[in-house]
Amino acid sequence: MERIEIYMSKSKSILLLLGCVAFLVMGVFMFLWADEVAYQVIGVIAIAFCSFASFIAIKRLIKSELAVIIDPKLGINIKPETTPTGFIKWEDIYGFREMKIESTRFVIILVKEPEKWIRQEKSGMRKKTLEYNLNRYNSPFNISTAGLDIKMDELIESLESYRKAYGK
Repeated sequence: MERIEIYMSKSKSILLLLGCVAFLVMGVFMFLWADEVAYQVIGVIAIAFCSFASFIAIKRLIKSELAVIIDPKLGINIKPETTPTGFIKWEDIYGFREMKIESTRFVIILVKEPEKWIRQEKSGMRKKTLEYNLNRYNSPFNISTAGLDIKMDELIESLESYRKAYGK
């Protein structure tokens, strides 16, 4: 088996950008032509939020963002460009669970010593996120397939086959 690199989906980024532009236009209209201050405030919030989301979508379109690495020797790395946690070794993983919240599907990575990962984390914000995930999903790690360039079934199949082949 070879190393698999999963990137953020360009087509989903285009949809995000189109949606942001539509809401950005509505926010501008609300700000400029609303009679009530509350609607103008909502317009400003829409402009700020959609501008930020548009920036992210354009960034993803220009530069392919690596989201997940599945490596036969090293394990799994989630968001390798932004997360210093590194690889989760196959021997530390005992399984995967699919979860759905509203319309968003997640893969929960079930690890043997979840507290170890939280103790190792240096970033306070990231540590809080891992603790929240552990309390909520019984694992500090999950992968949302919402923006990925892979289908959920393919991802779980790949993860399970690599875990069976390389886990202990």
